[in-house]
Amino acid sequence: MKYSESDYVPDLAFDKAMRRKMSDLKKSTGTKYSIHSTLITNYEVKETPYSGDIQSVVTGDDLFQ
Repeated sequence: MKYSESDYVPDLAFDKAMRRKMSDLKKSTGTKYSIHSTLITNYEVKETPYSGDIQSVVTGDDLFQ
């Protein structure tokens, strides 16, 4: 979940953190199933080379429809 004053811009640090968290989750749970990354933010996500790994985005507008 990310709070931002404007559109969220994923960067290298975000990418590394997401990959580490997904790896830690797989190790700690021992799951063999896929883990799907979902970003919840109050605004949209800007397209960057690092935004492609986000499988789905939920915005504030999506939550209040």
